[in-house]
Amino acid sequence: MFVVVGLILGIVTASAAPAQQLVGQDVVSVPQLFASHEPLDLTLEADFRALDRDRDDEREQHPARLSYRVADGAAVTIDVQLRTRGNFRLSRSTCEFPPLRLNFRKRDVGETLFAGQDKLKLVAHCENGREDNEQYVLREYLIYRMYGLFTEMSFRVRLARITYVWTGEESDTLTKYGFFIEDEEQMAQRNGGEILDSAGVHGFEADDEQATLFEVFQYFVGNTDWSVSALHNVKLILRQGDPFPVLVPYDFDWSGIVDARYAVPPPALPTYSVTERFFIGPCRPEYDVRRVVALFNERRAEITDLIRNQPGLADRSQRKALEYIDDFYECVNDERCMRRELIRRCPLHAAGVDQEVPGVGGCRLPAASCRLPATG
Repeated sequence: MFVVVGLILGIVTASAAPAQQLVGQDVVSVPQLFASHEPLDLTLEADFRALDRDRDDEREQHPARLSYRVADGAAVTIDVQLRTRGNFRLSRSTCEFPPLRLNFRKRDVGETLFAGQDKLKLVAHCENGREDNEQYVLREYLIYRMYGLFTEMSFRVRLARITYVWTGEESDTLTKYGFFIEDEEQMAQRNGGEILDSAGVHGFEADDEQATLFEVFQYFVGNTDWSVSALHNVKLILRQGDPFPVLVPYDFDWSGIVDARYAVPPPALPTYSVTERFFIGPCRPEYDVRRVVALFNERRAEITDLIRNQPGLADRSQRKALEYIDDFYECVNDERCMRRELIRRCPLHAAGVDQEVPGVGGCRLPAASCRLPATG
């Protein structure tokens, strides 16, 4: 028997019109799915045993049904296709539950909450029986929300409480937190730009203002699992009329705030844990770094409120996240620590190298080409 678990979604109905965002002089529609931060309550029914076996290079589509309830209590059911995705977390030795992508057909989504969606990444738990896995999911979700406080050039996310229903001879159910990530093409279009799929770009070929924010934010969350030139966990967005692309981060499960059990720092770095912050961006002008630090101070209360008010975040998980960001603020508001961590440390990655450290950072220029700030 098909199980439907739903939550009345407040004033959001299946036929609600998309929200709108002003980009330049144009009004761009924001898909209804990402127009709210209200957590969803969904049911996803599929043969998850078959999905669990589908972890090779050639992956198949698996039929599934996605269900939820709207404001009047009516159930909405959508036929979808599920496909396993990812690399590291797709390995069974890393995660018991595989990362998923949901594929929708236009005729099936109609005017539902998922109208306009084609392919959606779902960030799910890693292991079925470990409660701390849900805390990883919630802390990573919060990182996306935090970055969205600074710029619209970011991926929107929508949290959901998902009941997974196993079909087949041995039926089973499991309810866990997960979240959807905005499609990259929709994110670029919402911001009046397009995706650049150009590996080999270095950090200095990106928009200075946004790149400095990007790099300091990665330090803020303790993430070194990114590379501009390799397009690793970075999207390049070129907006119409702009000479330089913008860096947009994603995939933060190896960050210090999340502190997943499987996450380790790159071997090229002199750190022993992902919770140890290490700035890996190229050298930026000192005034840009200070301007971005000032932005972080302006957003501190909002960031703290996000953590304190996050549904499902356990007390211990909340304290851990708050203490981690407090350490950041203690450093950047201390002149000696700020200069050491964000200004003087960057030449370690810029001086004397003609390519960036594999899997790390954004600078691949010779030292003579890097714009080193005055360090006093």
